[in-house]
Amino acid sequence: SAVDIAPDGTVVLAGSFPGYAPSGVITRVLNDGTSGLVIRADRDGSALRSISRIGTRVNDMEIGADGRIIVCGDFGVAALDAEADTVLWSANPGEGRRCAVGTDGTVAFIANGNAYVYNAVGDALKTWAIGGTTQDDITVDGASGLVLAGGYTQKNVAGQCSGVLKVPYVRAWRYNGQLAWSAYDASAQQAQSASQCADSRVQRLAIGRDGKLYLAGTTDGGNTAFARDPQNIATQLGNRQVKFDKYNDPYNLGPGTYTWFGRYDGAQGQLLLGQFLLTRMDSNKGNSVGPRAISADADGTIYLAGEAYYKLANREAQRVGGLAVGEYEGGEAFVAVFTPDLKLRIRWTPLAGPAPSSAGGSPAVGIAVRDGRAAAALTFAPKSGITRSLITLNALQPAPSGANDGYLVVWK
Repeated sequence: SAVDIAPDGTVVLAGSFPGYAPSGVITRVLNDGTSGLVIRADRDGSALRSISRIGTRVNDMEIGADGRIIVCGDFGVAALDAEADTVLWSANPGEGRRCAVGTDGTVAFIANGNAYVYNAVGDALKTWAIGGTTQDDITVDGASGLVLAGGYTQKNVAGQCSGVLKVPYVRAWRYNGQLAWSAYDASAQQAQSASQCADSRVQRLAIGRDGKLYLAGTTDGGNTAFARDPQNIATQLGNRQVKFDKYNDPYNLGPGTYTWFGRYDGAQGQLLLGQFLLTRMDSNKGNSVGPRAISADADGTIYLAGEAYYKLANREAQRVGGLAVGEYEGGEAFVAVFTPDLKLRIRWTPLAGPAPSSAGGSPAVGIAVRDGRAAAALTFAPKSGITRSLITLNALQPAPSGANDGYLVVWK
């Protein structure tokens, strides 16, 4: 469900791994944990350092500036030490769906539609209802003292946007629960007046290593709130929207779901730079790309991961570790890397194993970067009658097990 890189370079993977018990690896059981795992690997991912069991499901994880590992799942939320051998504190007001830790040690997580906020030693600070129809992610901007959450709100719209419209939102609160700002949170009338009628949703929020806020969202069309100023849907973006080819220019779109991502000022919610991302069919019709994770390095280089459909740019030429990627299949994992100014895609590749293998239905669900070293995680799903695999190099398990597998890739 998540991956992160610790300050000492350790790569940490978290999720639900029923039955996974490799021999020769230090294994710890925390709070009677079973299949919820926190797996620590060395800096290149080729050797495991330890496995810690906590709960039956770990839904999310983030590592703090001091190396503490924050995890959430069916056990609520817990802070582990840097070696994941001790629970420093925990709380269980409900199943934690998403969680985050700020540079100041403040922890926030989503449970039961609420934001629960704790200080670095686990004292409860405040709880409040996030609002919206969905509450899809949460992050903590420690420098600004803010908790940010996002999703969408379903609103009834008349006129050109007639029907029910999914309006995206980001809301930021101070640690005492006072609302500081909101973005994209337009009223039904404002969306109608601006003719921004495409269903849209904030999927992921993250504070990059550069201290900026990063957002990844989805939209069903180009006439989306994401194409307008976050604080004023009537204002166009101008040069804050960066586009240079048909894969980030949302024209000739068919039915589908497309990605918007960008860099924001977390203190005020202002968009600094943003971009669409979509694939193209052979007919040149736009096709779907769904984001599942976003991160950024200290220099502002942006890393994006998720699932893609036919087909991403120059797919046939992509190689991973010198190996040509395999055949296309819908819902394949991708990782993409962008320069800080968004004027160049450094890399955009699937991870399907060499032909004739494919890797559909296996989205990348986590991505992290620190000092130029990146890691991505996904859930690999086998399918009867189809040869599916992923490219592996120096792997502890070089071939699929026949069941759902976790997959980790580390690169620099």
